[in-house]
Amino acid sequence: MNILGGDQEEVCRVFASKSDDKFAGIGWQMTSTGSPRLDGVLAWIDCEIDSVVEIGDHDLCVGRVVELAVGHEGAPLVFFRGGYRNLQS
Repeated sequence: MNILGGDQEEVCRVFASKSDDKFAGIGWQMTSTGSPRLDGVLAWIDCEIDSVVEIGDHDLCVGRVVELAVGHEGAPLVFFRGGYRNLQS
């Protein structure tokens, strides 16, 4: 899981788009588990699936944290009520 910073709205828009190659032009590295870690993120958490629980018509996936780190300080990118929000005071 990559936690985008407030200055990474364009990265979020690329991943929300219908683009065939969402990683084109975006810097990233592969973690030890094979997950993509994006450049410039506030933090990242790499998990392996520990269990999957059926809840009605959904599955709840529980991850076991393998690695995590803070990339840099800052406010996270937040999407709420149809728009991006700035949590900086």
